[in-house]
Amino acid sequence: MATEKNLTLGFLGCGKIGNAVATGFITANLGHKIIVSSRSVAKSTELKKQFPDVVTVMDNNAEIVRLADVIFLGLLPEVARDILPKLDFSNTKAIISMMAAINFADTCALLPSCDSSKIVRTVPLPSAARRSGPILLHPVHTPVENNINSTVLLSQVGTVVPCKAEAEMTPLICVTGHISSFFELMNCDQKFVVANGVEPKAAELFVSSFYNSLSNYAATAMVEKHSNAELSSDKKASINFEEFADEAATPGGLNAQSLDYLRSSTHYSCQTDSLTAIHNRLTGKK
Repeated sequence: MATEKNLTLGFLGCGKIGNAVATGFITANLGHKIIVSSRSVAKSTELKKQFPDVVTVMDNNAEIVRLADVIFLGLLPEVARDILPKLDFSNTKAIISMMAAINFADTCALLPSCDSSKIVRTVPLPSAARRSGPILLHPVHTPVENNINSTVLLSQVGTVVPCKAEAEMTPLICVTGHISSFFELMNCDQKFVVANGVEPKAAELFVSSFYNSLSNYAATAMVEKHSNAELSSDKKASINFEEFADEAATPGGLNAQSLDYLRSSTHYSCQTDSLTAIHNRLTGKK
């Protein structure tokens, strides 16, 4: 079986996401070598400077494809449509598309020299550089002897979230539109506590650690829910976000006060409205 270690990973296009994914694989220390195209000069140069012994920058896309075990596609749509059909991917072990604007079927059509069973579409986030965060994946391939398992490979830089239907990816992508608003929430909290006499450094450390602990608690619980076959169905049913919210809201306590206040306002409906607006934009309903 393929080991998903000591591979040569080629990146056609090395923008923000490609740079993050490459960095994650390098710092995982699993023996991977990285070849990046020079198209994104600033990012490829930065990556080479940071990891000179692991990263090679090349101008020749065909040579990158020839040398790499796995090819990551991070190209703009017009560039992808121009160069991909001209390249020979017949010997490539796996192709992982990170092109958000090109669906799976269209990606396969751009790669006539490659068996579609070796192609997946994925949506990594910048947090892949720290080997954390979700990575959407479609389709979910059955492992094949001697083939690269894309799920196992991508698990080295994040939490793979398989999507049986490609349409599932769109509403999940909508949530990524709330990254800035999440940090603005943290900014709001920090400004409040500073305004009430807390030293700025203490405020930043507390707020960041506080939200990190909550997200880690939820993430750990969900992994346990979906991976532990010994959990009863009743126990699994009790592990959900609404239950977390209600469990923390001790009657008469601070969380109950805050939750009641916000639930009775437009706070959470605005959250849903924002997601709906993003979804409408992504699906052309705007």
